[in-house]
Amino acid sequence: MASSSSSKPNPDNGAIVTVTQHEFNQFHKIDRILFTRLVVSLGRDPGEAMKVVAYLVWLEKRSKDFRLVSELLHWPDPSLNDLANEAILALNCIESDHFPYDVNIIGVLPLTQSVTQKCVTIRYLHENRVSIICAVTKIMNDVCLRAFPDIVQEIQHEKEQKVMNNSVGNIFGKFIYDNPPQAIGIVPQRIGIAVSQDETFDDANELLRSIEEERMNNIVPRDDRTIFLTFSKGYPISKAEVRHYFSRRFGDIIEGIYMQKVNLMEQPLYARLVVRSNAINVIDVFLEGTGKVKFCINRKHVWARKYVRKSPSPSPSPSPSPGRLAFM
Repeated sequence: MASSSSSKPNPDNGAIVTVTQHEFNQFHKIDRILFTRLVVSLGRDPGEAMKVVAYLVWLEKRSKDFRLVSELLHWPDPSLNDLANEAILALNCIESDHFPYDVNIIGVLPLTQSVTQKCVTIRYLHENRVSIICAVTKIMNDVCLRAFPDIVQEIQHEKEQKVMNNSVGNIFGKFIYDNPPQAIGIVPQRIGIAVSQDETFDDANELLRSIEEERMNNIVPRDDRTIFLTFSKGYPISKAEVRHYFSRRFGDIIEGIYMQKVNLMEQPLYARLVVRSNAINVIDVFLEGTGKVKFCINRKHVWARKYVRKSPSPSPSPSPSPGRLAFM
């Protein structure tokens, strides 16, 4: 997979500094390892795990203990899972308009209070919910959605290998056999995290990614990577507005947007948004693990669902439907 890059101004001299995707991933290596443990070792949903990591990174900033996330890597799985459960409880709390617990509740976040030296309570989270939601969302957009997609893709590929028994694993295994690694204690490359600079493993990882990208382009039908959007009548939304909103929120994931074909003075009421093959894992994040999600684009509501093509009808229909909406 070709590495992407981003440019940021250098505060010292005003020059533009280009950060490659590899450099970005290395900078967030600890976050990537934590995310992988949540998904692989603990079996958590990738979309949920991204939210948990974003919340824990915010917690680290809030507690001003910049070793918090790195120390979590040494926690046993049961303890880490309990902390993740507390994170979900906390996120549910800050997403609720009304305090969802008993007024006098205490001790509901024992591990969180332990790692933050009691500076974060469930009441504090709810009272500061607006600023916390903004901070956690920013971390999701700036870090998680940029540093984790390749991990999700590799994990998804592993699951497909077990079902399809395709040849990708054999190619990867042969490459490692022909180029035995010299380093010891490396996290397996199948989950996309390199904790060693061993060049053989870097080459093998790039080979696997290129094979995976080629395979995805060939086997993922467009319908399987399509989101169906519906708009409110009387609140017209343009293709440019849709593209700008989702590109700003999720990055360069859009292959195409296909608006309903209408007469010149009519308003499209639906559209199909097709994501790129190498970004198909973002759909779960896109839909937040649910069947239907509401977005607000320039103060206009947009509903999003997974697109499912309607089966051909045995009898002709006077007005063919663009597709059938279904819950994931």
